[in-house]
Amino acid sequence: KFVGSFIFDKPYDQIGKKDVERSIAKMIVLGVNYGGGPDVILRGCLELGILRTFDEARGYLNKYKDSFPEMVQHMEAFANDALRKGYVEYAFGKKRYFHTIISEMNKYQPKEEEYRVLLGKIKRRAKNTPVQGNSALMIKLALLGTDKRLREENVDAGTVLVVHDEIVVESRLSDAPAV
Repeated sequence: KFVGSFIFDKPYDQIGKKDVERSIAKMIVLGVNYGGGPDVILRGCLELGILRTFDEARGYLNKYKDSFPEMVQHMEAFANDALRKGYVEYAFGKKRYFHTIISEMNKYQPKEEEYRVLLGKIKRRAKNTPVQGNSALMIKLALLGTDKRLREENVDAGTVLVVHDEIVVESRLSDAPAV
């Protein structure tokens, strides 16, 4: 809703959960986080039946970039770091290396299609790594915190599953209110 309000110049409270604007904004955010361009956004929107042309997708993506230039610069910095250093760094000093793809890319000349494909792969992965990596770290920290809290509270319960950003906890029925 927040991104949609910027892209469509509408007040936040006028963008509902089921609105097309929210769906387009969500596709744009996912596309940007996964290093995709207008083609990726269009593909996702076509599946939802909400955009019809590449120009529409590019227009909304450009509006996103105009509304959130710092985010775009931040993502580009990750891509540039990956090319310059051979890795991208995110929370707690964790690194993802791209040496294998870079050495493969160096077999080709910059004008060759294979070079451009591999370059795009590095940039997309470099932009996505901090998003996915930090999300994974947060879920791990949440799991540790949940387990610690359950032990401290002496609750007969335990974590059994993680689904995306949710932790599923199993307990006796009598302990459910405490969980």
